[in-house]
Amino acid sequence: MPAPRVTSSRVVYENHRMRLHEDRLGRADDSPGLYAWVQKPPGALIVPLDEAAEGDAGDEPPRARQNHVWLATGLEPGTRTSEPTEQDLRCARFPIAEFDAMIRRGEVADAATVAAWHLFSRR
Repeated sequence: MPAPRVTSSRVVYENHRMRLHEDRLGRADDSPGLYAWVQKPPGALIVPLDEAAEGDAGDEPPRARQNHVWLATGLEPGTRTSEPTEQDLRCARFPIAEFDAMIRRGEVADAATVAAWHLFSRR
């Protein structure tokens, strides 16, 4: 079956971190379709692990498509500094079992965070 053809494309939303596209499609059977996709520059995620509390899991860097993911170990408490756009971010410590439960309950829904955590937890 041939791939759908893009009949039109537009940017629905854009800010300094991402661009949301919407493509109108023509399918092989001539039915219309709509496909939305996000364009983002490569990003970085850090999975922090307090090995004193959870046990050392090593620090080999797992890889994710588009984003780069690192496992941070040997952590020490420090002073939190945030950019103005990050003032609503929540920073807290959770046991691994609780974080897993938070993902299952949908409390952590960011796809990149869930994917990075999955890479770490499958090691």
